[in-house]
Amino acid sequence: MKNLKYLVPNAMTSLSLLFAMLSVMYSLKGDVILASWFGLYCVLTDKLDGFAARALRATSPFGVQLDSFADFASFGVAPAVLVNAYLTTHPAYGLSEGTGLFCLRAVSGVYVIAVAARLAWFNVVTTPDSRIFFGVPTTVVGGTLMSLFVALLKYGDPGVTGVGPFADPRLFGGLTVSLVPMKLFPLYMLFGAYLMHSPLKVPKLGLTKNTFLNVAIVANILGVYGFGAMRWLPEYLAIVGSFYVTMSFVFGFVSDAARNAVRPSLLAGIGNEPAPHEDDL
Repeated sequence: MKNLKYLVPNAMTSLSLLFAMLSVMYSLKGDVILASWFGLYCVLTDKLDGFAARALRATSPFGVQLDSFADFASFGVAPAVLVNAYLTTHPAYGLSEGTGLFCLRAVSGVYVIAVAARLAWFNVVTTPDSRIFFGVPTTVVGGTLMSLFVALLKYGDPGVTGVGPFADPRLFGGLTVSLVPMKLFPLYMLFGAYLMHSPLKVPKLGLTKNTFLNVAIVANILGVYGFGAMRWLPEYLAIVGSFYVTMSFVFGFVSDAARNAVRPSLLAGIGNEPAPHEDDL
């Protein structure tokens, strides 16, 4: 009976895999909005499985490997398929043939490999400070990319995007964006691939000694889960993810722990036994 507690976090991780599969299926079907939200649901379940594993003391080597497979599908394959499925079927963006198509495919390949490499590295390298991530977690990169993707569709011209109108509230009122920001999406993916393997020191989310900061953290977590469940305000989700990354740059300068922390080499994990694992967010 004591082993039953392991079912809870592993079931949540398995749910992430199912959401990733549904995201890919709806991307290929052409329903990129639903595909995006299923991809964003993976962000919610990814955080929950780690919380459940720690709360129940139900971490295991099996859970570690399952979590990595789920993260690769959720934040590597699903976003790449989503972006390709949309941009290659909308010629207005100039990425459906020729050089544009080649660049889109190449960047998508780099992105997927970057996700896989980060997850593999994270599984086998012991970091010197448990309070810090080295490089931006795959969850943050994948979640921010997918929420930005939906936000650009939401504020784009329906005559160009081919989707809409959206029924949820608009943080930016009647703002309409041109096709250029979506056309540049491969660059966002390339930047995300870099951030995952960058020397950036990223603080792990958690409560602090500052009451105001704790209130802000809890409010944002509730907002992310609430708006995500309702499929509302993808622009808010994109802002939260981008803000987290931006504040990490500041954290690297103001935190003594971040300044003194030394990132293990990208090649440090080659030949190593698996390291003790904590969720990549």
